[in-house]
Amino acid sequence: MEDVEYGPNESIDGKQNNQNGQKIIKSDTQVAGVDFDLISKDLKTARIISPAYASSKSELLAILLYTYQIFQFSYQKREDIAKQLEEISIQEMTHLEWLGQMLIRLGVAPIYTHYPPIPANFFTTRFVPYNSNQIMMIKIDLQGEKQAIADYKKIISQLDNELVKKVIQEIVKQEENHVVILTKILEELQDRPR
Repeated sequence: MEDVEYGPNESIDGKQNNQNGQKIIKSDTQVAGVDFDLISKDLKTARIISPAYASSKSELLAILLYTYQIFQFSYQKREDIAKQLEEISIQEMTHLEWLGQMLIRLGVAPIYTHYPPIPANFFTTRFVPYNSNQIMMIKIDLQGEKQAIADYKKIISQLDNELVKKVIQEIVKQEENHVVILTKILEELQDRPR
């Protein structure tokens, strides 16, 4: 990916500061160098990437898991961690958007199943690993992010479609950053006096 220069109100994490200094999500959610409208019907590619969309190990699951954990950490008076998980969750929503946009262009209705558009194996919230222990929640997150990276790398190895591959490679980079963030959170929680 190309080096990017950031403006005076923009930080390297993709956020911008408004005039009050508050962080706002960058509105550009496209992948640099990828015009999604150039992706055309390709059912083989759709089948390769679809489990990352809405299966038991998917972006949809990650969004729901992080949302549940945001509630838990907020209730437990750890707004600092809840905010970091919210930022990760928003990035996972972008990944879901990218996958959905690619699936529909690849010729598949992006319904929430393991292999859309097959109306079977629908996503269910029973996949969400509910837990309220702070350390366990972050350990679950780290395991999920590491599994996602491995799964995405396997997907990349199967892809012939270079545009789709570029999007998946960007997702991997972002998931690797999530591992860094979550590792720091876990270290802080484990070092905290009980």
